[in-house]
Amino acid sequence: MKRGHRRIVIGLAVLASLVVLLSLSRRSALFKTTVLPSLGGRNTAAFAINDRGQIVGLAQDRSGAYHLVLWDQERKLQDLGSLDTQETPGRFDINNAGQIAGFVTDPNGTPRAFLRDPNGCQYWLGTLGGPLVPDCRLNNAGQIAGTSEMADGTAHAFVWDKANGMRDLGIEGLAAAINDRGQILGYGRRGAFLWDPNDGVTPIGALGTGDLNGLSYAVGWRQFGNDGMYLVTWHKDKGLTKVFKVDAGRRSPVMINDANQIVCSDVFYSRLTRVSAKLFPSRRTWLLWDPNQGRIVLDESLPLGRSEQFHPTDLNNQGCIVGGILSADGTQSRAVLLEPLHKRWGK
Repeated sequence: MKRGHRRIVIGLAVLASLVVLLSLSRRSALFKTTVLPSLGGRNTAAFAINDRGQIVGLAQDRSGAYHLVLWDQERKLQDLGSLDTQETPGRFDINNAGQIAGFVTDPNGTPRAFLRDPNGCQYWLGTLGGPLVPDCRLNNAGQIAGTSEMADGTAHAFVWDKANGMRDLGIEGLAAAINDRGQILGYGRRGAFLWDPNDGVTPIGALGTGDLNGLSYAVGWRQFGNDGMYLVTWHKDKGLTKVFKVDAGRRSPVMINDANQIVCSDVFYSRLTRVSAKLFPSRRTWLLWDPNQGRIVLDESLPLGRSEQFHPTDLNNQGCIVGGILSADGTQSRAVLLEPLHKRWGK
């Protein structure tokens, strides 16, 4: 065989091997992915999903103004009204009753928190004397956990409901999550804590960017000395449990549902990375950790273009995930929904 022909044959063999490895490195997609409809503008953002599949978020109209919107299977896209701003005002949340908690910005640029009932009736939360932090969480009882500055400038976690209004937890720190038991996960000067309406405050210690589910499991990151960084769960009666080791220094947000499924970020190494790290480098990616399936790379179920990135924002108890696909330059966002294909999960 001539030298030129031999090089062609070798090249084709290498290419075929890479194609086989690539196909082996990707399992069948375990999710159905839907890009949520827009109001004709450049950006859509999905913030939260309840167990009925209702999704609350924002969508820009053609003028660039943001509207509060609700997506669901029955009515598709519902426009709940303009927020009169071209800047994202803060986070929104939705519970199983269809109540929505979130923020709007007043003419002075100050965020104001509200609870909106499905009938359109709206309640304003007030403050603890200073500005609110534009991030809150809502449980199925209609309780909202959030953070407000006091008159002296310190930040305190609070809980709010229609019956009792604003209640200062008496803790200097930030509220991160609330479950249906009324328990609140927060962060203070001495680390994370769990506030219980009956038992008061239980210190957790170091637990980065965490979440709390209905079974009282908190999840987050913890550094274990020279052993590295781990994704961990914590329970008041069961203590701390290592889930798996992650890339050192990675402290992105995490989400946990009542099935103890966890959405988090890590570094992904494919089979092709082991073949050639230069040609197929590792990458930051989002994944779902399932107690039975293990780690599932979410990128494999997404219509990602070149250099686009996925950022999940919520996980419901059916394993549905919402988030956004961001363009490479960060100027455009598409809201997406990932729904589990249970036949492929063996369920």
